[in-house]
Amino acid sequence: MVTEDAECIDAEKALDALMRKWSILILKDMFMGAKRFNEFLEMNPRISGKVLSDQLKNLEKYGYIEKVVVSTTPLRAEYHLTDRGRALNRMLYEMMVYAREWLLVEECEELKEKHLKKVFNI
Repeated sequence: MVTEDAECIDAEKALDALMRKWSILILKDMFMGAKRFNEFLEMNPRISGKVLSDQLKNLEKYGYIEKVVVSTTPLRAEYHLTDRGRALNRMLYEMMVYAREWLLVEECEELKEKHLKKVFNI
């Protein structure tokens, strides 16, 4: 039997995994499709490879993403959202709406321009 305390501890751990630096941005990127390790680095140039590796392992540990090996020679893996990860869609959307409403307009425009350049390679 699972106690209320155990449920609270599990919920706290799951939320901790989401609140770590870069976790939300990694998940947001995954809503645009499966990603390889280097694609994450290209989309988020301020994150180091070690930190990205740690965050991906952490998100996988708590069931938000899964690592799928697509090729063994050379070794290639993609990261996919799980059902638990996809369930965060509405929350992430609401966070983006909040950010657009409350961030300074200049900051949003600058971020949007950088993102569009990355997405469309311009």
